[in-house]
Amino acid sequence: MGNTIAAIEQWDSITRADPGQWDRMAGARVLHSHGWLRALEESALVRRRHVYFVARGGDELLGAILTRLQLRGQAGVTLDHTLFNRAATLARHLRASPLPALVAGTQVGYASPLVLHPGLSAAERGAVRQELLASVERTAAGNGWSVCLRDLPHDGSPLAQALADRGYLRTPEMPVACLPITWDSFAGYLAHLNASHRWSAKNVRRELNAARRHGLVIEAIAGASFDPQPLHALLDAHHFRRNREPFPYDAGLLPRIKSYLGDRAIIHVARVGGRVGGVSVGVADADAMHRLKVGVDPAVGREASLFANLCYNHPIERLTGTGCRRIYYGRLLYDFKVRRGCTLIDADLYVNCRNRMRRSMLVALLEIRSRRVAARTAGLPRLVDAADDADVDRPNRAWASADAS
Repeated sequence: MGNTIAAIEQWDSITRADPGQWDRMAGARVLHSHGWLRALEESALVRRRHVYFVARGGDELLGAILTRLQLRGQAGVTLDHTLFNRAATLARHLRASPLPALVAGTQVGYASPLVLHPGLSAAERGAVRQELLASVERTAAGNGWSVCLRDLPHDGSPLAQALADRGYLRTPEMPVACLPITWDSFAGYLAHLNASHRWSAKNVRRELNAARRHGLVIEAIAGASFDPQPLHALLDAHHFRRNREPFPYDAGLLPRIKSYLGDRAIIHVARVGGRVGGVSVGVADADAMHRLKVGVDPAVGREASLFANLCYNHPIERLTGTGCRRIYYGRLLYDFKVRRGCTLIDADLYVNCRNRMRRSMLVALLEIRSRRVAARTAGLPRLVDAADDADVDRPNRAWASADAS
């Protein structure tokens, strides 16, 4: 591009950005897009302090690191819970907690914590990356905060190497389940399953037959004018059953993402006998789908295999042949997802803690944590070609869901 860094700016909201400028920098990645970030900010039930570190060169935005400040005792899932799970309270008592901390990474889904303009050369990318990291670290050091960057590819990236060079501690994230679409028809998917998980292929056929027998209908919401309340209630109840806490976004999230993202926001509603029993929320990248949230009423549609059809069979069938290469399914429930054809993407979390005593405690605790994370998913298949998930931008190839109209 030939642009030099004129300034590193700090913003407290994505609304400070010009949407066109921001999206030129974000490229094809929907989880970095202005509309997605704005929808999350406006819909969050618990307001976090955002700090956007943004590199500007002339009239263009060159790169950004998106962080949120997490404090001790904050409501919801914090870095303590991510690192130590049920031992988070113990870690705080041992003074091993890295909080307060600037945490960089997507709030929902899987994407790099670093945004770089796709037009930058390799040398320019390196310069912007280093300037942004230095600005984050200066701000954190001046306030006594730690720094954490999440979801860096385990097989290495320029950003991961930069963090290692700067002395960050590394520990694995829980892997992300991903379905690589390597077939050109749904029959091809069933053949793929049959070769590795024969019983799963038979189950898919039974689920599809159950959907037809019991009148399961799955439809995509076309526009932003719809009543989100019953869908939000499904998301909230489902989230509470799984996490023992309410869904972290208000009912305005769904119409906002449809309004801001248009056809890139894919919301499916499942009905049985006219009764709404499920909703799934996804967003479309250049060549990938992120299945982000689901809400299913257990009392509706069990005989119609609503959950399996809504979350797996229907999107896989619709996305096959559209140019979509991957469907990201998030974390946990690995055995079920692998039986559906998913493989896992290993990613790492990096922490920079300046307090020497706290850092020495973290070294020991993270070593224990790393062994436990590795043991939980040992033997499950990994995605070999994860280059697109590194610190590079995918080509801006357009595709559209068969339901997006």
